[in-house]
Amino acid sequence: MIDSHRKTFDPNNLNDVIDLWLNEIQLHKSDDPNSFRNPDNMVGQILALFLAGTDTTSNTLKWASQYLVRYPKVQDRIHREIDTVVGRNRLPKLADKPILPYTEAVIAELHRIISLVPLSVFHVAAAKTTFRGYTFPKNSVVISNLYAVMHSPELWGDPEEFRPERFLDDDGNFHEPKEVIPFGIGHRVCLGEALARQQLFIFFTHLLHQFKFEKTSENVPMPKLKPIDGLVLHPEPYKLRVTKRD
Repeated sequence: MIDSHRKTFDPNNLNDVIDLWLNEIQLHKSDDPNSFRNPDNMVGQILALFLAGTDTTSNTLKWASQYLVRYPKVQDRIHREIDTVVGRNRLPKLADKPILPYTEAVIAELHRIISLVPLSVFHVAAAKTTFRGYTFPKNSVVISNLYAVMHSPELWGDPEEFRPERFLDDDGNFHEPKEVIPFGIGHRVCLGEALARQQLFIFFTHLLHQFKFEKTSENVPMPKLKPIDGLVLHPEPYKLRVTKRD
C-alpha cells in the first residue's frame, strides 16, 4: 500500500495519512537522522492503525453477534429500546448514546466479558519506579492483566455470566465502574479509546437497528463463546443467520 502511494505521490494533493507521512519524510529528510519522521516509523504507525483501529472493533462485533445469538432476550430488549428511542425512520447516531442505557450496558458487558486484549499492550518502565512496595527497575516490562480485573469474582460476583443489567442502576440509568478497563489503565491507555467507543457504538446500533441475528437452524448448536488465544482474543468461527428487520 505504501509503495503504491509512492508511485502516485503528489505533495500538492495529499489524500490520506500515508501521503501525509511521505510528505513529512520528504520535507525533513535532511534534518536530524534520528527524527521520528522515517520510513520505519511510518510502517509501524500504519500497521498500528490497521491492527488497533480495525481488528479490535471487527472482533468485538464478531463476539457481539455470537452473544446476541446465545442471548436472544438481550437482543430483543436492544431492539425494543432502539425502536422506542430512535424509531424506524432513521439510524441511531452518537447523540442517542445517553438515551440508550440498556444498549450501552450491553456494550460495556461485552467489553468486560470478552476482555478482547487480555494483557493490554506491554509497557516499559522509563525509570526505576516503586509502587505499593514493589520496585520496578528501569526498562523492566510491565504487563497489565486486564482479564483478571474484568473477571474477578470479588468485583463482579458472577464474572462468567453475561449480565448487562449489572451496569444499570435501580432507575435504569447506565453506569460503568472504573474496573471496566478494555482500553488499558494509567496514563498510557489506548490513544484511540474515544474514537473506538464511538465507532463501536455506531456499528453496533446500526446493525441492531437493521438486522436480527439467529442460529442458521434449530439443530445447530449455540456458539461456544470460547476464545482463540492470542494478543487479541478472537472468537471461534461460527455460522449464523442475519435477517433484515421490518
